[in-house]
Amino acid sequence: MLTVFVLSFQCDLLIGQNNYRDYDSMTQVLEQLQNNHPDRVQLERIATSPGGHNIWKLTIGSGDIENKPALAIVGGVDGAHILGIELALKAAESILEQEDTDNRVFHIFPNLNPDASEQYFSSLQYERSENGKETDLDRDGAISEDGFDDLNGDGMITMMRVADVTGGWMPHPDDERVMVKADPMKGEKGRYRLLPEGRDRDQDGEFNEDPPGGVNLNKNFTFRHPSFEFGAGEFPVSENENRALLDLLFESFNIYAVLTFSPNNNLSNPWTYNRSGASKRVITSILEEDAPVFQSVSELYKETVPQENASGYQLQPGGFAEWAYFHYARYSFTTDGWWVPDAPAGENETTTAAGDNSDLKFLRWAESEGLNKFTEWQRVDHPDFPGQSVEVGGIHPFAATTPPYSMVDSLSRQTMEFITGLVDMQPDLSFENISTEDAGSGLTRITLDLHNHGQMPTSTELGTRTQWVRPINITLEMDDGVDVASGRPRFQIERLEGRASKQVSWLLRGRGDISITAGTPSAGFTTHQQAIR
Repeated sequence: MLTVFVLSFQCDLLIGQNNYRDYDSMTQVLEQLQNNHPDRVQLERIATSPGGHNIWKLTIGSGDIENKPALAIVGGVDGAHILGIELALKAAESILEQEDTDNRVFHIFPNLNPDASEQYFSSLQYERSENGKETDLDRDGAISEDGFDDLNGDGMITMMRVADVTGGWMPHPDDERVMVKADPMKGEKGRYRLLPEGRDRDQDGEFNEDPPGGVNLNKNFTFRHPSFEFGAGEFPVSENENRALLDLLFESFNIYAVLTFSPNNNLSNPWTYNRSGASKRVITSILEEDAPVFQSVSELYKETVPQENASGYQLQPGGFAEWAYFHYARYSFTTDGWWVPDAPAGENETTTAAGDNSDLKFLRWAESEGLNKFTEWQRVDHPDFPGQSVEVGGIHPFAATTPPYSMVDSLSRQTMEFITGLVDMQPDLSFENISTEDAGSGLTRITLDLHNHGQMPTSTELGTRTQWVRPINITLEMDDGVDVASGRPRFQIERLEGRASKQVSWLLRGRGDISITAGTPSAGFTTHQQAIR
């Protein structure tokens, strides 16, 4: 049975809140959480972004937090994913609403890329994934010389369509607001060029290809780094933000899993084992022994989070979630937290469903909810297209991935129910079936079962192969009056499956007190003390 967090949204932090929180508001919340819970909360600045924003780490736990199982929660790896930042922040608030953190630790990084996410709160709104590093994104020798231009003055960057018989785009037959690629095999003819709203200020034939900022952190990690791709950075982990994150994670041996809020989703569609990919020298598939955990966690997610029209997973080269498993060797889960629900077709539509067109699906849903998230196409005079018809319009930036804030509490409750179930699965070691027998001639045999009560193994199989995780250490300490006649006083077990046991035994000589300790930071420690008489 899952233990569900009881969320009380009447606390001071949430009174009057009716919108997503910008960087300053987020920082105030984090500081207030630390002030309100000084015994359980540690707030640390781990880096400063190129745009001058602090990157925060919030640790929730008590006691010896370095040797208790920990879940890492990361938001803002893609700065355009505003919902993920809010879900990470609400997770911190919600976890502190309950008291059971005695055997649980949470490392929460609510916003890895505030330089990019602040564009949501800017007077000029456009979806930005790159941080504030000055970069020549189009590699023409000039920096940020071709940014976005608000041609219709509405404070948002949408799209522009240029009437052109050589263009490959046409209006959707069910909704002329939506542009789709024309299919010549179906007799369709393109009528427009489709471009991002703006001007070609450097006259290179491209539009808005060198805006302010530079590196998309979710393309800048080491697994399959997309070198030379737009926003990927000069080399893997080139940025202060993700370098600081990785340094801290590598030093945190107690992390057993990483949960990332990102535009991707391997919880509704879990990673699966592929023999060919797992057999390569540089593996590209999860290992067979790790696959059951990904499947089981996915089932938990589907039980707690409604899956109607759920999004899928696509490999993100240089992505953080991919790095967390393949190069950090922890269980890695990622979700976008929300997807556009289905909505019925309108009266004037020729089909009963939107098919695979995501824009049409979104507009149908938004209109069914009474949301105005589309700027109607309107003519503008464009100096780069003299004498041609140019229209600006389209779906508003962030709208398709950022639900109305009125939905966030419900989404947060669902997500927290999943997180609760996930930490209930964490590895948990104890000694069971302890027996002592007189073996004669002054000898005593002591036997114990080291049992993992958790559903998760003490580490991934990949971690044991790469040695990026610490094995289980078992240590027998004795008074001077006790010696080991048979058995090793110190040895290791690489990995213990969920709900599995490993029997350990010693033959001891003499009389006195003994202490047996077993554990690893990612599964916790257990101790048995006994007098040998």
